[in-house]
Amino acid sequence: MIDLHCHIIPGVDDGPKDSEEALSLCRMLQKEGVEVIVATPHYYPEEWLSARITEVAAGCHDLRNLLGDDGPIIISGGEVAVYNGIAEAVFEGRVPLLGEGKSVLLETPFWQMPLCFEEEIFKLLAKGYRPILAHPERSREFRRIVGDLLAIRRQGMMLQVTAGSLTGSYGTHIKAAARTLAAQGGIDLVASDLHPGRKPDLKAAYSILSRLIGTAAADRVFYDNPVEVLGKIGKRCYPCNC
Repeated sequence: MIDLHCHIIPGVDDGPKDSEEALSLCRMLQKEGVEVIVATPHYYPEEWLSARITEVAAGCHDLRNLLGDDGPIIISGGEVAVYNGIAEAVFEGRVPLLGEGKSVLLETPFWQMPLCFEEEIFKLLAKGYRPILAHPERSREFRRIVGDLLAIRRQGMMLQVTAGSLTGSYGTHIKAAARTLAAQGGIDLVASDLHPGRKPDLKAAYSILSRLIGTAAADRVFYDNPVEVLGKIGKRCYPCNC
């Protein structure tokens, strides 16, 4: 299994405070069957600098060394806020992509969607990038925007749901929103969005999604789609670890 969205690099955002806590989170994911972890610390406008990308890459390298040969593969990425100009920042290499493909993980605002949202998404799509929208089901505006999100998804955007949303860890309203997406065939990816104090919930979410949409479709969400997103790295490292 690949986890495309988690916060495991110590000292860079609201993830683990030190290496010991980071290792604990990685081992937790490993017990869930995760073999490839994409570290996705938050990227906000004032922090979109090459030095930050380098810092996260170094943190991934250090974590790989601490985990040893029996640990999961760690890949550097980021969860990027949406703002006016995000597309240009992606084109100029000022924000991280996932793996060696052209996919960028964008954070759905928990409150109001920015007015520039659709314009920036379509700029990315026009240049061949694949925007992935993280946890839209957890947005307060979900009911209002779900139709628009599904329409944009049909043009190439992917929707990533948090595992804990499906299991009910974030409450009944968010669980209902996640299952609404599932019923409409709108879930492309499921990830843990793991932070200290949270559970990965990946195995439980897989079981739930299998019941909701069938095993074959759940396998695409949990296995096939993440490999496709990571591009060359994913195909080289998963599932053979070579």
